[in-house]
Amino acid sequence: MPPAELLCIGDISVDTMVSIDHQPRRDEKQWAQMIGSFSGGMAANLAVAYTRLGGTARLLARRGRDAHGALAMAALLRTSIDVSGVEEVDAPTFWTLSLIDRKGEKSMVEFLSEAIHPPWAAVGDGAGARVAYTIGSETAAALEPFRRFKSAGMWTVVDADYGELENESSLRALLGVTTIFLCNSETGRRLSGEKTAANAARSLSADGPQTVVITLGRHGALAVDRTDGRARVKGRRVEVVDPTGAGDCFAGAFLYARLRGWPLRPSLEVANLAAAISTTAWGCQTASPTREAILAMPDISFRSLVER
Repeated sequence: MPPAELLCIGDISVDTMVSIDHQPRRDEKQWAQMIGSFSGGMAANLAVAYTRLGGTARLLARRGRDAHGALAMAALLRTSIDVSGVEEVDAPTFWTLSLIDRKGEKSMVEFLSEAIHPPWAAVGDGAGARVAYTIGSETAAALEPFRRFKSAGMWTVVDADYGELENESSLRALLGVTTIFLCNSETGRRLSGEKTAANAARSLSADGPQTVVITLGRHGALAVDRTDGRARVKGRRVEVVDPTGAGDCFAGAFLYARLRGWPLRPSLEVANLAAAISTTAWGCQTASPTREAILAMPDISFRSLVER
């Protein structure tokens, strides 16, 4: 079997979804409905999105010897992801409680565990992958492996959320050996000190990445690339059920497109569409689309790129 194109080094989690009327105010009580628990984790979600579109991925992560770990692993075993690098450890599986209101807005409580940290000792030379991906909580541990990967000609990708960031200084160092940096608008503004997402992308690109992508939620996404310039796409209107993990799906679809030589704008467009589709069902991975689901959508300008 040939090596996987994408090496995902990060987290596995379980997301427990609760439906509420609105996001709670201070000292407020309200009725809620338990929806269920679903496989998640930024790295796992991205690997699912990437492979659903037809790519190949290997996941390096940890999960606990508990019911959450069994649930997450059972879901991943139903995919084409190579999970031989997932270690079972004596720590609780990382999990989150997601509160989703009737407008599709969310807030999340994360239950930290040592199992969130992947087995970096097993990374080696990247096992023949073309791209290596990691998350913002792993910036210090990722620095030396990413230096090796970049020197060997691999793409290196960091996806960061400010609330989960290990620390800014280690991220700054990592950006110097990062090919693609992805974040949401709040993270981009806080890291750069800029007031707009466009200015934040330009500022962060000066730290080293070839490409900076900033997601804008329902308003779409924008990107700055040193070769391809700038691009921005509007959001897609869908009936949102659960927005959890949409950014991970976006990242997986964007990497799938770029690794296949797509131009910047259609790469953003397919990622934006995939992310929108992923919000139409409960669970981060449930509605992550296949190529066939993308092609079934009307009025897509990048159809010929998907079909080839």
